[in-house]
Amino acid sequence: MSELLNNPTFWQIVSLFAVLTIGAITIYQQFSKKSLAYIVLSEIPLLSINKAIKSKLEIYFDGTPIKDVYLVVLKIINNGRLPISSKDYEEPLSFNFGQNANILEADIVDKSPPILKPKFSYRTPPNKISFEPFLLNKKDFITIKLIIDQYDRIISEGRIVGVPDIMAAPISATISLSEKIKDSLFILRKFFIILLIIIISLFIIIFFLCSGMIIPNF
Repeated sequence: MSELLNNPTFWQIVSLFAVLTIGAITIYQQFSKKSLAYIVLSEIPLLSINKAIKSKLEIYFDGTPIKDVYLVVLKIINNGRLPISSKDYEEPLSFNFGQNANILEADIVDKSPPILKPKFSYRTPPNKISFEPFLLNKKDFITIKLIIDQYDRIISEGRIVGVPDIMAAPISATISLSEKIKDSLFILRKFFIILLIIIISLFIIIFFLCSGMIIPNF
């Protein structure tokens, strides 16, 4: 054993194996990232009133006076390659719709998987909807419909371990079944590449140890 540890060839082989392994791990990490995005499916004004008479009208929604109401449909999706667990939230996921916005109503209209039961609140403050931490596996999503008075813009808020930013994504980012299959095959291909690199590295080590060959110094 001591002869093996004192053999410079052995340590050269170990160094080579370490470099190859680190390279394989780096490749894997590049394709194994957390990501959370939101997609604005629609932003539709529900009221169209002539400016000449707008100031003379009083309109109410469920007893609340309103001025400029929008229907906003928002999809929140885990578009990364790793799950986001309830323990990953340093700050809750929330969406701000402008300083003067007032969320009148909010309902989840679609979700995948169907067993998802995210809890949210929007009464305090009335311009923001906040979600309690909940598990989102890869490609899980929820679609929420909001009726908002004085809607301005959407600002995502929250802090999630491994997610640098909660970004807006285009509608085209919605994943179809065929795209899910392609994504799975892509991950499997990367996994087998990493596995092949490690196996080749092991064979190199075994070959040099058995033959007693010496790797030249560079």
